[in-house]
Amino acid sequence: MSTPTSYKDRLSQVCDELNWVKEQFGEVAYAVVSALACQRLLLMAAGKWQEPMAGDWDAELSRVAQTFGEGGEAANLADFEKRWFGAEAALALVSADTDKVKSYVYESAKIPEVRGASGLLQDLNEKETAEELHKRLGMPPEWIIYAGGGSFLIVTPTELADQIAAEIARLYPAKTLTATITAISQPVSLSDLHSALGEQVRELGFLLKVAKLQRKVMPYFDTLPHGEFCAVCNIRPARERYGDTPDLLCASCTQKRKHSDKRRMLNKFIEFLNGEPQLREKYFRGASPEAASWAETLADIGQLGDGYVGAILADGDDIGQFVHSLETLQEYHRFAHGLEKAIEEAVFHSLATHLHCHPLSSPRGRWTHFHPFEIIALGGDDLFLIVPASIAFEVGLSIVEEFAQAKSCVLPSDLQDHHWGMSAGFLICPDHFPIYFMRAITDELLARAKQETRRKLYTQQRVPSEQAREPESYIDFLILKGAATPRRHVEELLSVLYEPGERGDVRLTERPYPLSRFRELLDLAGQLKGAGLSRTQVQAMAQALYRGREQATLEILYRLSRLPEQPRRVLDDLIQQSLRAENALFPWTEHPGARPPYRTTFLDLLELYEFVQPLQGEGGDDDAS
Repeated sequence: MSTPTSYKDRLSQVCDELNWVKEQFGEVAYAVVSALACQRLLLMAAGKWQEPMAGDWDAELSRVAQTFGEGGEAANLADFEKRWFGAEAALALVSADTDKVKSYVYESAKIPEVRGASGLLQDLNEKETAEELHKRLGMPPEWIIYAGGGSFLIVTPTELADQIAAEIARLYPAKTLTATITAISQPVSLSDLHSALGEQVRELGFLLKVAKLQRKVMPYFDTLPHGEFCAVCNIRPARERYGDTPDLLCASCTQKRKHSDKRRMLNKFIEFLNGEPQLREKYFRGASPEAASWAETLADIGQLGDGYVGAILADGDDIGQFVHSLETLQEYHRFAHGLEKAIEEAVFHSLATHLHCHPLSSPRGRWTHFHPFEIIALGGDDLFLIVPASIAFEVGLSIVEEFAQAKSCVLPSDLQDHHWGMSAGFLICPDHFPIYFMRAITDELLARAKQETRRKLYTQQRVPSEQAREPESYIDFLILKGAATPRRHVEELLSVLYEPGERGDVRLTERPYPLSRFRELLDLAGQLKGAGLSRTQVQAMAQALYRGREQATLEILYRLSRLPEQPRRVLDDLIQQSLRAENALFPWTEHPGARPPYRTTFLDLLELYEFVQPLQGEGGDDDAS
């Protein structure tokens, strides 16, 4: 059923007449009552509406608005819905999620296409879908309860639900040519919408997964035998040239490259800085924001890290469990917007604190400076960004720490005792690594960190409450210096790199680390650098660890005794801590029952040393220059 123009205009008029609800009771109450009013109008237009014998529509609708705006008895909602709409649910929930995001975004190894693909999806998710639904169906943007991370949750009249789902599914391939989205709808009672939303969202999630598995039609492009393939993706037939490049691009990659010129994420970052005058001044250092552009290539970012970049992937811990714990539409709306704000502010604050705008070696037109970072993804509860390697660990760790501090601002009061945090995977690699491989490796690092976080959470749940400690999120990292892209999974790489010899009794790493322990190691590495520990001394101690447990212990203790006073004093605390620990003899810690049983944090510390800023004592300047 299509919505005639006259009824689309009438829907908009009905919604406009209810603006007082938004002003008095908030956006959630407005979304519900305006959707109810539109359902009534659509039923009238279809000849399905039956007016009850008694009742004041406007007065009762006002009470519904009050219930969703201020809280109230769900029983009143059931009575209202039954009398005015009969046995059929008046409203429905539409849930949608983008399909195979990584395949679309990381299809190319070149940063303009990756940036453009990510930007296209983010614009569709955060802005264009709402605008298109309003334009074609008269749907007010307030019906969208959540839009982020490639997903939607929309409350809608039952009569419009299938149309809205179909319009979303049509819009994505129409705008991107190759990206698709799966959208479904499910009727929902007012009572469940008010007090059992978590269960409804869980059921929608299951139905959405089923719908994704059943998808059969995907965008397809014919390729003639004598045709030329796209110079970027090498998958689809080339169609045209874009800009100054001689490369022939397919229609999809042309769309991505065109969109890479947009500054939406930069504008959000600058808007954040405008609210933080001191950070803004520190970050721009006299440069004009209008004269600063994205980095042209990852080499621009890598030049600030001696040819290396750091890829940071982070994701909120058990966010799905929080969503399923939320009972009301108001809580869901508040949580979704609070989560988005917490992640964006953590990312923007960390970038502005630890980085600053840099001059271009060769100005490009009006661009004289560039931002030394690349935000590939920032939405929902996850993020993926690339920064200079020399500051990557500090930037990533600061994001995770600041996100953890946002707990009281995001979670409802009855969920404050739940674990709240963000696990992360950090990768240091040469700046010529394809972005797809960066994402694939950090995905595995993040999975290892999340697995350890979940294991610790499960362990804490079995401990008596009076003995339980606040569980922490975990961080995993990997440093790759080779020129070749690794063809192994992370677990295999760790075995090859950190389990030397034939005895199989040592593992030269303790990764992943809890947040507080990783902070200790990072600060210690910075203090060692600030104390004047030389790279030659670091390399000698690192090599000693590969010579077997007994010989490594003797050689490292010997080398420590010959260190200058300042770096030796910095390491004294680490040694004393090891001597006090159970099953530990510096630099080893024994893990009975584990394979391998002997592990050490010392090599992790030495590896971190190369990619930290020097610290003096407890503080120091950790701003990447």
